[in-house]
Amino acid sequence: MRQTINFALLIALLTALASSQLLASAIYRPFIMADPVNARSVETAATEVQAKLNQAGLEIVGQYSPFPGAIIIGVTSAELKKISSQSRHGGFAAVMHVAITATANGNGLEISYTNPSYLGYAYQVGSLESFANQLEQALGNSGNFGSEEGISANDLGNWRYMWGMPYFEDAVTLEEFPSHEAAVESVANALNNPESDMRSVWRVDVGGEQTLFGVQLLRGYWSDNKLMSIMATLDTGGPKHTASLPWEILVYKNSVVYLPGKYRIALVFPDLSMGTFMRISDVPGQMDRSANKLIDLAK
Repeated sequence: MRQTINFALLIALLTALASSQLLASAIYRPFIMADPVNARSVETAATEVQAKLNQAGLEIVGQYSPFPGAIIIGVTSAELKKISSQSRHGGFAAVMHVAITATANGNGLEISYTNPSYLGYAYQVGSLESFANQLEQALGNSGNFGSEEGISANDLGNWRYMWGMPYFEDAVTLEEFPSHEAAVESVANALNNPESDMRSVWRVDVGGEQTLFGVQLLRGYWSDNKLMSIMATLDTGGPKHTASLPWEILVYKNSVVYLPGKYRIALVFPDLSMGTFMRISDVPGQMDRSANKLIDLAK
């Protein structure tokens, strides 16, 4: 009898090991194309998408338009926030982005969303399989995109664009405050300051003393639809990577942190050529300057 139990236990362990190895070697891409919608404008499509997300029991945290012809919806769930709260800087994974983008000829729409498993592994919170399934049931899955070859779970957990570029662990700490609450209040006030280069499009209290702000870059260097011009340089193929927006600022415990542009941009454009990266070479530095300006206003 004991031999039978031990054999069954061995089989279970081997099965679990094989399953984990398969997940680790599986290939992921940054975005998933949703099923088409009946709407003909980005505004009515956004309403239709919101209805689907609400029906699936998911939490919509905000919506904004980064530039004409595009709308971004932030979505999360209690489970996603709980998982994200349990690791250092895991709050960056607490909100997934759904994008509605008008096609170049103006005759169609693309509905896409960030791949929870891709970002989950990159931000070191795991596969986020349950949330990925919820999002797929709500919006459909017509295929993933954003990288020709894709990246494995193992590689995503320790990924960088190339030698000399930052990893996820290289998140930049801008400032430390007396407490988490003080940091959140200071950042929120600074984002409302008209002198800030950015404004908040959503705020999510993740738990575990982590609060995530989705931020739109729109003033100073970013004025006059600068972001649209940058995306036109980066996003030359199709489907579009609009769901890569917005950028994020995370309050982790009493620290304010962000992912540097050289990591954050490359993560959602992993196949970017060095030539194209050089064409936007000033952008990561401008992101740094805008983040530091925010903290100056927050002090």
